[in-house]
Amino acid sequence: KRLDPSQITATAEPKGDAFALTAHIIDTFKSAAAVDLVGTARRTTCGTGSLWTFVLAPAASPVRAELDQLAAQAACDQAPTK
Repeated sequence: KRLDPSQITATAEPKGDAFALTAHIIDTFKSAAAVDLVGTARRTTCGTGSLWTFVLAPAASPVRAELDQLAAQAACDQAPTK
């Protein structure tokens, strides 16, 4: 089945101290169906660098609350995960 990449879109709009994200993608792993995602991106200054956190999932996804919680827990001094 051939997919049309022109159907894929993404936007990021400033909203307070973050960006509101939307994406229209294609499920290339199973159904080839369109999937709409919503979320946020937030930048935190960390010394001479930055920490970016991204949350992106379908609006009604049961995993969305867990992703929001993980993003809220992210910290500049956090040890890297392997």
